[in-house]
Formats: sequence, structure tokens, C-alpha cells
Amino acid sequence: MLEFNAHDNICLGNNCRLYDNVCIDKYTFIGDNVIIGYPKEIIIEQLQRECRELGNFDINAAKLDKTIIGESCRIGPNVVIYSGTRIGNSTSIEDFCRIGFDCEIGCKSILLYRAHICDRVRIGNNCRIAGFVCDGASIGNDTTTMGSLVHKYREPEKWGLIEDSPEIGDKVVIGYDAKIVGGLKIGNNSYIGAGAVVTRDVPPRTMVIGINQFASFEDWRGCMKGKYFW
Repeated sequence: MLEFNAHDNICLGNNCRLYDNVCIDKYTFIGDNVIIGYPKEIIIEQLQRECRELGNFDINAAKLDKTIIGESCRIGPNVVIYSGTRIGNSTSIEDFCRIGFDCEIGCKSILLYRAHICDRVRIGNNCRIAGFVCDGASIGNDTTTMGSLVHKYREPEKWGLIEDSPEIGDKVVIGYDAKIVGGLKIGNNSYIGAGAVVTRDVPPRTMVIGINQFASFEDWRGCMKGKYFW
């Protein structure tokens, strides 16, 4: 079931694929080669088992979670959005982004070119997201991240093991190519410098550069351990 009407003023590009149970609100623009409502892996695996047993691979028979695209969104070419994901109003998703299943993205956020958002991710309002965001991560409001949020991946032989995920607060900046590793918390109004590596909790209003080099905003003087940041 695809929910939208011609009078809703939705612009749908060429060669798009909208799977079942997709709802698109009015005034939304969708570029070419976009896929919305793509089935999660467990659904495809179920269909493959049924095909082996019954000889019938019918995606239309699958029950897909509802995928919701809000009002006045902009979705660029070659974007893939998995089933069960909810996109808030006036959010922009640039070319070649990937958004996994059961994600939630707030209003007026921007996903920058080729952002890779894994499954069950929560992103707030007015965010700017680039780079890689691992399964289950949460990002607050008014936050910018241009690095990677990743799991510790301590047991690679147990692929698919659910690990603790990073929790990023409000009004945080994570600079280009910074890496946030494991189930840590980054407090509100913190700034993670470009290329930094963070493996432990960051208090609010804290600057981080290098590998876990912390300084409060009040103590910051533009350098740390002889290395100038600006």
C-alpha cells in the first residue's frame, strides 16, 4: 500500500521503487533511482526459505513495516531507505545516502552526501549527519557529526552480535574523520576535533582532540600537550 495522492504535490523521479506500506506526505521531492521501504534482512531470509520450500518468491506477500516520509522532504538521487524508518518534516537526504530499517530521523535535519546510517538509529531535529553511524546509535538535537560512530567489535566471530552503541547529546560537533568507539556517552555542547579518537565518556562542554585528550571549554587555550588545534 502506497499512501499519497496526485494533489499532494509530490514529485517522484524516474526509476524509483516504492515497496509496500510506504507513506509519503505532501510537498516532498524525490530524485531518480530512489528506493523506499526496502525489506529488512529477516524478511528477505524468510522469503528465501519459503521459495526453497514452495518455489514462490513473492515480495508482495511479505508484511513490511510502515515507512513514513514527512512533509516537504527532499530526497536526492540513488538514496535507499529501508522499511520501518520514519523521516520527519523538511528533512533533506542528499545523493547516495543509505538509511537502515527502523530508524527515526527528526525534522529539518540534513543527511549529507553518502551518509551511511545503519539500523535502529535515532537522530534528532536540526542535525547535520555525514559519515558512518552504527546500529542502535542515538544522536540528539542540533548536532553535527562528520565522522564515524562504531561498535568496539570485540567478538568478530559473532557477526550480528548486538553491542552497546554511542549516545550523542544535543548541540555536539563531531569533526571530519573523528571516531567514536563503543557504547559511550558524549555530553551536550561538546566538540570533538577532526581526526580525534574517543573511547570513553565525554562530559558536557568538553573539547576532545587526538586520542582521548580532553579539556573543558573553560580551560581551553587553543593547544594541548604542545599540539595546537587552531
